[in-house]
Amino acid sequence: MPLIRNREGQRFGFLTAIRCIGVGGFWELQCICGTTIVRRIYGIDRPNSTIRSCGCKKHELISRARLIHGFTLSNDAAERRTYRSWSSMRNRCYSPNDKDYKNYGGRGITVCDRWQDFRCFVADLGLRPKGMSLGRINNDGPYSPENCRWEHNHQQNYNKRTTSYATLNGIRRTVREWSKQLCVSYGMVQQRLRAGWPEEVALLSPSDRSIKRYKRSLQ
Repeated sequence: MPLIRNREGQRFGFLTAIRCIGVGGFWELQCICGTTIVRRIYGIDRPNSTIRSCGCKKHELISRARLIHGFTLSNDAAERRTYRSWSSMRNRCYSPNDKDYKNYGGRGITVCDRWQDFRCFVADLGLRPKGMSLGRINNDGPYSPENCRWEHNHQQNYNKRTTSYATLNGIRRTVREWSKQLCVSYGMVQQRLRAGWPEEVALLSPSDRSIKRYKRSLQ
């Protein structure tokens, strides 16, 4: 009986061989979009094969990205801004000449290996929606599928390293969020925190309690 050639991990266009499921050259293949299909590899591995994906829309999108070099020549605004986000992300992390490098690559922020390929970036996040930008969930973490999403501007502002946070009853939120919820002055709370007030006191003390009076109480 002839030996079955091991194709595990081999790529065929946007398909990756996962495991052999029986005789006759049938293999389980995973598309770049995540869909799993079963095909005979003997036909797929030919140079003139037209089978290069599961036939999904993401494959069409990725193929188009490759043809027009990262959407830079596209007439579609969403495609162009998606490429700009990807390019800017890499520049921030790897180009010392970029104005934001010191806050990203300069402090160890990296882009995962998968996202070095623009096609994979598009496959994971999709096109960048209008009015949104690329944001990281953990501001100290890398650019990766698990840590990134398209965010509105107010979400980006909350995730900046300069954003002030406070914890009340075990719940951590931005000072601006607490100010809105508790109906207190954001500027007043910020001033109190800079003066060294405990977070709970800064958030819950009556507004007529001055900074000087609080400092005197500590003496």
